[in-house]
Amino acid sequence: MKFPGEAGLQDERARLIATKYQVWVVVASCAGPTGGGYTATAGRSAIWAPGGEAAARAGSAPGSVVSAALAR
Repeated sequence: MKFPGEAGLQDERARLIATKYQVWVVVASCAGPTGGGYTATAGRSAIWAPGGEAAARAGSAPGSVVSAALAR
């Protein structure tokens, strides 16, 4: 998502896809100004497990990184 106010929508979509299709979902979202008019960004990259729970979640600060071991 591009803007901080869209973070909840990002989580909702990822959880829905993970649950409906029973797949891992990875969302990469830029944190920090990117230029081109995007002075405030959402950040909060996350990895969602097939059951819909967040396996890992980054914060909104630039430099936040997440990782998870994905299993079949």
